[in-house]
Amino acid sequence: MYYVVCSRCSFVLYAGERPIDVMRVLAKYGDKCPRCLHRLSTEPKRLSVSVRKRSTPASR
Repeated sequence: MYYVVCSRCSFVLYAGERPIDVMRVLAKYGDKCPRCLHRLSTEPKRLSVSVRKRSTPASR
């Protein structure tokens, strides 16, 4: 799952299965977080990567 969140208040600006261009997210919200009105930046403040466990077929 991909997330784009405000670095100040952690408001989720985007959550989805596919990556999205950050500029599209900024354009959607007018370069400001709708919750705290913090100016959004294209520079990442924090990046987190985690491994998703592979699902296994059900045993018969």
